[in-house]
Amino acid sequence: MNRSAFAVAALGASLIATPFATLLRAEPAPVAVAQPPVDPTLEKLLDLIKGHYSNGERSIAFFEVQTQDAGRMLLGEFSRADLPSQIEGQVLFQFVRRSGGIYLRTARFPAGSRTAPGLWAAPQAMPMLGASGLDILADLQVTVDSEENPTSFEASTQGRVPVFLDRAVEMTTVIKADGSGLTLEEVGFDSQGRETWRFPESGIGLYRKVDPPTVTVTPQGLVIVDLIVPADPAARVSEPGENFTIHYSGWTPNGFMFDSSRQEGRSPYTTTIPGRLVQGWNLGVPGMKVGATRRLLIPSELGYGARGQPQAGIPADSWLVFDVELLSAQPAAPTPPAQP
Repeated sequence: MNRSAFAVAALGASLIATPFATLLRAEPAPVAVAQPPVDPTLEKLLDLIKGHYSNGERSIAFFEVQTQDAGRMLLGEFSRADLPSQIEGQVLFQFVRRSGGIYLRTARFPAGSRTAPGLWAAPQAMPMLGASGLDILADLQVTVDSEENPTSFEASTQGRVPVFLDRAVEMTTVIKADGSGLTLEEVGFDSQGRETWRFPESGIGLYRKVDPPTVTVTPQGLVIVDLIVPADPAARVSEPGENFTIHYSGWTPNGFMFDSSRQEGRSPYTTTIPGRLVQGWNLGVPGMKVGATRRLLIPSELGYGARGQPQAGIPADSWLVFDVELLSAQPAAPTPPAQP
């Protein structure tokens, strides 16, 4: 096993997601839905997990989302540490009380659905979530070190839960957190009850809390996340007015990929920047180093504004999320002088 079965089971949705307007709403529902009362212990347990983690091979960003019908949740976004722009999947966490105990409820979006990547950097772009549309994966029973002021917990499946994964038909999961890190241990069993795999193979998978990628917010409200910055100090810094060659993908916040140069049959995009582009690109691309990957979270006023782009599936007043990889930047050819 080269990655967590939990991640495979929870995060297997396609990156090119279809819109799911009934699950994610740009604005809260017009009809108020009763929210559960605030439970201080459960709130502190969520805060204990929230943040960025890495085990050297994979990274997780747990960030807060609001629901219209179930209070706070955490959305966990998994990616490879060396390819942070490629999201492998998403999972949702919430602590609940039931049957006299505390449980860590794990859920996922319906198959083929997810949010745009990287919304942790612009929570104002995150659509309101409808918890009633989620697929619940499992409830893990939680043990805390303190009911009043928890600083660590252990959550485990109650017995074995069903799964179809690499000859396993059942599995167990244990998740622990203490504010500085998170551990994950999983074991798969075949139909005869024999262990078929263990993740990680050496025992406990430890993810340490780490600093998030660098985030810059411009005076205009553009949010820039530098995902990959070339380590070579001699890497060329692009300048406004140059010809830029870029690979890119663009999403609306509800996870709909409306365009990508990486689609089959497509080529990198070359254009002069600033140019006849959305203002978020004109502001956010110049200054990148060649070889860098940057995420642009663009508010509607720097995108397509109130008109949107209906033909591309972009609604009015929508944020846009672009991942851009700068392949090259060259000075534009000088304009020939006017003939007398």
